[in-house]
Amino acid sequence: MSQEPKPEEFINIQGPRGESVFRHLIEWLVPFDRLPELQEELNDYWAHYRGLSDERAIVLVGALCVEDCLDRMINAFFLGSKILHENRDFTFSLKIDIVRACKFIPSRILDDCDLVRKLRNDFAHNLELKTLSDYENLQAVDQAIKAYQAYYDLNVLPRERFKDLVSFVCVALKMYTTHLQSMRTFVDSGDFMDSLKHFKEKENKA
Repeated sequence: MSQEPKPEEFINIQGPRGESVFRHLIEWLVPFDRLPELQEELNDYWAHYRGLSDERAIVLVGALCVEDCLDRMINAFFLGSKILHENRDFTFSLKIDIVRACKFIPSRILDDCDLVRKLRNDFAHNLELKTLSDYENLQAVDQAIKAYQAYYDLNVLPRERFKDLVSFVCVALKMYTTHLQSMRTFVDSGDFMDSLKHFKEKENKA
């Protein structure tokens, strides 16, 4: 990718209030001692792009990176679930739908996952589509990028813009996954049941 973004670098990953469990990055839910590990995981994704010049390959690899981040997010919350490993029909689209249905994270992040998925499908099934410059919906990529960084300079090659979109989506999914891991730990604790009981008692008194 054109640059290797660091998780702690600011990008806009927030969504509307009330739409999802997590709507923005919550600093006290970010395990800062894990940031080097998270950065290393991101670097592993970027490494797959080194040496690639074929834009079809770039789109396919980018989609694989986003899908892998979704896999890790789903596994972070649904601990012990083997469905991703045992069911080959569990598609990229279904994974997006699961996270969307759970309303864990802002829907705009998942819209961008879906955009990457559609690009992957178009390049995988259309031999005439050879470059991102030929893609009829390239404007959607640019709009998605601007939602992450309003000051992003679009005067770069389409393939670099696509790579950066994948970068932003992967960083967003990685950061929200840390939030889901904390939430899952809380759900598994006795404190969760005590808090739920307190909530219901308060609700019943209202």
